[in-house]
Amino acid sequence: MTNVSRRPSVRSAAGHYALLPLMHEPAEWALTRLLQLAHFCATLAVLRGRLHAPTVGLRSWEFAYLAGFVPLDALCSFVHPLFLAPRMPFMPLMATSVYCAFGIVHATGLSYRLWTEYLSDRFDPVASALEPATEKVAVG
Repeated sequence: MTNVSRRPSVRSAAGHYALLPLMHEPAEWALTRLLQLAHFCATLAVLRGRLHAPTVGLRSWEFAYLAGFVPLDALCSFVHPLFLAPRMPFMPLMATSVYCAFGIVHATGLSYRLWTEYLSDRFDPVASALEPATEKVAVG
C-alpha cells in the first residue's frame, strides 16, 4: 500500500513545482510557494487519513528529493537573479525542468510497478493452473 501513497506525494510536488516558473513576477512568489506548501500538506493529511497511518511511507531518498525543492527554489529565486542572470538567463527553467522530470519519471515508474503487480496477481496463468479445478454442479 505504500507504493500507492508515495506516488501522489512525489508526483504532485514535482508537477506543481514545475508550473511555478510560469508565475515569475516577484509579487507572486510568496503566494505560489504558500499554495504549493498548503496543497502538499493537504495531500499528506488525506493520505494519512485514508491509510490510517502516521506517515505515507516515503523512502529516505524520496524525502530528500522533496526537501531538495528548497535549495532549488533558493537557487532559482535568489542566487540566480543576483549572480548568474546576465550570463545564464534560462538556467532556472532548465534546473526546474530537469529536477521535476526526475520526480515525474519516478512516480510514473511507481505507477507502472503497481500496475504490473496488479496484473500479475490477477492474471497469473501459473497460479490459475495450479488451483484445484472446481466443477459447478447444477442443483435442481
